[in-house]
Amino acid sequence: MTPEISDLITKFIKAYAKETYKAENYTDTYSREFLLKGVKVFEDWLMFQHCAEDRKAMKQSWSGEDASENKLIDKQAEQEIEWKDAQIKDIPWNRLMANKDTFTEKQANLIINNPDLFL
Repeated sequence: MTPEISDLITKFIKAYAKETYKAENYTDTYSREFLLKGVKVFEDWLMFQHCAEDRKAMKQSWSGEDASENKLIDKQAEQEIEWKDAQIKDIPWNRLMANKDTFTEKQANLIINNPDLFL
């Protein structure tokens, strides 16, 4: 390893530690578990950003079968929203009105006895 690569790895580890722990680590040593987790994060990022095979797979997924699957999921979500809206509209009007506990007894009697005041 060249000193330049070694310095970059050190910078990566320090930046990863700062992001993970939200505080700077003032030592140059870390736990094995932390370093292995950092290497996995770096590997995932590296493959996503720079691997030709992964980029090709990503392009295929966006333009191929996954696009039709995404359209199907969107259509199902839209149908579910419409179904929930229809359920809300089917609620009887008296269930949407405030109950007697919402008002004092005097206010409730006024509303019950003079409904045309509120229409």
